[in-house]
Amino acid sequence: MIVLFVRNAGNMAKQKAEKAMILAQDSLILGQVLNDIKIFKWIIGDLPKELVLS
Repeated sequence: MIVLFVRNAGNMAKQKAEKAMILAQDSLILGQVLNDIKIFKWIIGDLPKELVLS
């Protein structure tokens, strides 16, 4: 039971890290296309809350 919990927690952590990386990269691309850094700042500002609550 503990092994499954630890494995599941590791998978969740990996998924959250991947999601954070995708959000950051996408916001950088969108910010560049729109020539507006506010989108990147908004996403980076929300990442801690997004990662903890998801």
